[in-house]
Amino acid sequence: MEMNAVLKTKRLVLRSFHPNDVDAVYEFNKTAQWSPYLRTASEGYTRKNAEDFISRAILQDSRAFSQFAITMGRKVVGSIGLKMEPEHETGELKFSIGAPHSARGIATEAANSVLEYGFNGLGLFKIHARADARSTGVITMFGKIGMVQEGLLKGQRLHGDERIDEVLFGALRADWVERSIASTEELIVNK
Repeated sequence: MEMNAVLKTKRLVLRSFHPNDVDAVYEFNKTAQWSPYLRTASEGYTRKNAEDFISRAILQDSRAFSQFAITMGRKVVGSIGLKMEPEHETGELKFSIGAPHSARGIATEAANSVLEYGFNGLGLFKIHARADARSTGVITMFGKIGMVQEGLLKGQRLHGDERIDEVLFGALRADWVERSIASTEELIVNK
């Protein structure tokens, strides 16, 4: 099912994926430094992985997984989405940013937009996320967007022969609204 939502920030447009996005998805995921963090590509990311990802992104029901291409200008630089659990009014935030575009605030900007969409557009009660415990940048980013650490899953995921710990994060709609009000008041005071 096609997703109609398009989210815009200062620098980014978050839109549905198109078939011609395969090359861009392959390019930003093939980097060797990313493969340990990709659940579906323990032996390295291939063009076939990118084709499969795009097919799933296009065909999936957006009520089950709202998946967005993160674009900067007209270039796809990453992906982000919410995997829905409608019966619980929750969603899991998932994302991937291409190595050349990491550490530039793109993930933070996109994630803020998706949290806003999840809470205010979809009416979710909670949004949660996981981070590879070795990925300090992702852990820091989740804190920046107002998510709180809720737990540690030791040895949760197998990557090759290595057991990976995952850190759990969450944000509640009520806390998000309170944080949004506080940041708005701060902007008004600082004018």
